[in-house]
Amino acid sequence: MATVLLQPDGRGSVTLKNNNPLSPPIMSYNYYDSKTDLEDNIYALKYVVKLVEETQAFKDVAAKLDPVPYPKCDHLPYRSDDYWACLSKHLTHTYHHQCGTCRMGDVVNNKLQVLGIRGLRVVDSSIFPHIPHAHLYAPTLMVGEKGADMIRSYWLK
Repeated sequence: MATVLLQPDGRGSVTLKNNNPLSPPIMSYNYYDSKTDLEDNIYALKYVVKLVEETQAFKDVAAKLDPVPYPKCDHLPYRSDDYWACLSKHLTHTYHHQCGTCRMGDVVNNKLQVLGIRGLRVVDSSIFPHIPHAHLYAPTLMVGEKGADMIRSYWLK
């Protein structure tokens, strides 16, 4: 099982590496810059342990937690808050759900056009002004469909 913070307080950033359009951008995730994010993940990990060890559903399938501490955190008391914090910091992933880098209202208008740059639109999850409380797949498809309709309508005029 994995924990996922759907509404993290911390924010990352995407910046250009240089003026070469072929250079990859610099992505700074800033995981756990917010203390509350780390506290929330520790709570979630402890809840997972409780689910696995105390619920009948997991007992019925003989689910067990790995009894071996994570090597980079084995200097801390196993299952302590400090251990869970260490584990969180070493085993964090984005699941490639970046969003909000070209927020509607700040960077693009309600027609997904980049403010101040004629002929450029952004049609993906980066336009979300707030992080959705769910997986980004469905809302990103919706933005793509709506963006396609807008572009088609523009060119049919």
